[in-house]
Amino acid sequence: MRTHVEKAFAGFAREYYETVLVAETEQGLAGWGARETRNEYISDLWVEPALHGLGTGTLLLRALKAEIRAAGHRQARISTHARNRRGIALYQREGFVIVEQKLEWSTSLEREIEKVSMIAEPV
Repeated sequence: MRTHVEKAFAGFAREYYETVLVAETEQGLAGWGARETRNEYISDLWVEPALHGLGTGTLLLRALKAEIRAAGHRQARISTHARNRRGIALYQREGFVIVEQKLEWSTSLEREIEKVSMIAEPV
């Protein structure tokens, strides 16, 4: 499963590289985020697990929200796995509220997963 997911993300990064924001440390990749369709939706946010809790996700999320604001959008949207408690807590600290919880097909995981959709207003 991990290999499959890694391939899916690598393909995404190749196809949408212009929309990907990368965070790096001296040791290498720390995390990345993306606005795949360049609208108000943050399609991806990932932080190297060993670096969780060090502020990388906050910096990426704030930078993506700034891009959304600069593009003229009044809200930011993001969704995540309903069991991603750390991610949900981060998004809530940054002004997002849960607006929906539902089953959704995950192309990268090839199965339905429970997801939450969140909105931050104003950006």
